[in-house]
Amino acid sequence: MTDASETVTSPLRLESLVPRFVSDQHGTYRDELVDLLTDDDRRARVWNIALTGGYGSGKSSVLAGVRDQLGKRVVEISLSTGST
Repeated sequence: MTDASETVTSPLRLESLVPRFVSDQHGTYRDELVDLLTDDDRRARVWNIALTGGYGSGKSSVLAGVRDQLGKRVVEISLSTGST
């Protein structure tokens, strides 16, 4: 069993698929969402926000950047469409 603090190297060079905010790729979208959510005049006219895109397009990474900017003002909810 491996301690979680240890670094494990894989000969396959597997990469984690967890959301990771990369400013060059996600910063513009994060900045626009944060501006929208913090500007009272703009927010008063917006009822829904949707992020769409295929698997791996960066939706969760953009939201991670928004969460980092807005901190405790963010509530995360995951709606799964998968069946069991």
